Amino acid sequence: DHLSVPRLKCEAFWGLTRAYGFKGELDLAEKAAVQGIEQGRLAGDEWISALILVSMGASFALAEKYQEAFNWLEHARDKFNKVSDSYGETVARLWQCLMWWISGQTLRLDKNLDDLLKMIHEHGYEFLITRRTLLGPPLPRVILPMLIYARQRGIQRPFIETILYSLGLSSIEFHPGYQLRIQTFGQFQAWRGSQEITPG
Repeated sequence: DHLSVPRLKCEAFWGLTRAYGFKGELDLAEKAAVQGIEQGRLAGDEWISALILVSMGASFALAEKYQEAFNWLEHARDKFNKVSDSYGETVARLWQCLMWWISGQTLRLDKNLDDLLKMIHEHGYEFLITRRTLLGPPLPRVILPMLIYARQRGIQRPFIETILYSLGLSSIEFHPGYQLRIQTFGQFQAWRGSQEITPG
């Protein structure tokens, strides 16, 4: 505001969208998203608008509001495609496939999973599966059950086996979709994914 360059607000609105949305504060996230997309539109910046869209879609997906998530992610895919950003398009596809996997929509999943895995392989985006990223799932292990399913269906099997081997999981037939963490120094604590396991 002080510099009278409103375009510089776009990244801030994107950051707010992600920060609020991934914490589950969807109303605040959506408010920031709408403002950021409008600023991006005024500046003619489709790319930043796409980043905001995918972050909002991911936020709805994490909150298990799948119809809202799908709408935001579909718009994100279109915009990333228009600006020729294969990474952004891959991230949007990843969130859509995860959503279809978690909600049991296997027909939609089967149609899109092959394309997703081809894009990850062709562009070297394996890190979306193996570690945390800014736009990907906060807990990447959530992707593993979907990969095992794809391997069983013969979808990009050699590529999936390479990924699982790199994670030391080549022989598994089942994965719960989270990582178990245990703290033994000081007070004993254990977490299932991001959820602390309390004595019960």
